[in-house]
Amino acid sequence: MNQPDLTFPEALSRSHDRASFNCGTAELNDYFHTRVSQHIKSRITRCFVVIDRANEDKVAGFYTISAAGVPFETLDRHPAGAAMVRGFPRYQLPVFLMGRLAVDIAYRDYRPKLRLGESLLFDAIERCMESDVAGFALIVDAKPDAEGFYRKYNFVNYTSEPLKLILAFPKIKNLPA
Repeated sequence: MNQPDLTFPEALSRSHDRASFNCGTAELNDYFHTRVSQHIKSRITRCFVVIDRANEDKVAGFYTISAAGVPFETLDRHPAGAAMVRGFPRYQLPVFLMGRLAVDIAYRDYRPKLRLGESLLFDAIERCMESDVAGFALIVDAKPDAEGFYRKYNFVNYTSEPLKLILAFPKIKNLPA
């Protein structure tokens, strides 16, 4: 493989080669190869990819983002969640769901400044925070082997299920009236 020349994350399009992507997890590979396009067309999710221009425009990694909601009571019953929702209305609260995040095994050890998975996560957080759609947090249903990755970036449990994690965004201050 040539020295990678990675793009910034961009929306998945028909021109991207999904067939050669292999993250080492059959479930994620199958989703990316066969279902993500249908989910995009159905407006269930958005998918963003990083492309390696130096290696035949290979997809190096991807993530998906969707709008979601979490009942106030779910968060209020858990210590970390209760602190997040103090002062919030007592109904379904808007969040973003990172449904999937995966890096092709050929790029797992590539580290210009950050690992690719970290770059994808940070891009997702930034997109959510800058979105025209409101959401106060990003939630993930982490795989057991990825739980530590998310916790490193301050994701915490918001239910009694150990792999359901949330990252609350900072509140925006000094907005014009």
